[in-house]
Amino acid sequence: METTRQREVRTATSLKANKFRRRAVAYIYFLSATLLVSVIGLSALMYSRIQRRSAQDGNNALVARFYAQSALELGLTQINLDPDWRTTFSSGTWFADMPLGRGTFSLDVSILNDGDANPNNNSVLFVGTGVCDQSTHKIEITLVSLSDRGGLVISNGGGKRSTG
Repeated sequence: METTRQREVRTATSLKANKFRRRAVAYIYFLSATLLVSVIGLSALMYSRIQRRSAQDGNNALVARFYAQSALELGLTQINLDPDWRTTFSSGTWFADMPLGRGTFSLDVSILNDGDANPNNNSVLFVGTGVCDQSTHKIEITLVSLSDRGGLVISNGGGKRSTG
């Protein structure tokens, strides 16, 4: 049989154990809530970082496109300034990695042989390449002759972009 004293000791021990359990459960709830708030905060920071990087990459792609256009315009300027440009310049790279702003541009020119007797009638393919950080943009245009005098006009153009 159990004495009153033993019952009191057992009851006091069980009260202390219950009080300890309540504190432990409250502590676990507190740690769980703190962990949840931390994960939400870190996720928000990571999301904003990804958004910023995405916006920056989009801006770099746009800048690379303008650099490619600049390469084409510089090539057309060379043609306009030199009436004998077909003898002065040949097929190949006219400008390579020219610095501009935060990037570079290049211009590759191919004089297309159409097989006729007059080489001044041959079409010319311009490929302008603009690079800004990790973004690259290429634009191709073909210049075709309208007459035997060698005048050129842009017949078609296309843009190709690879970002990354």
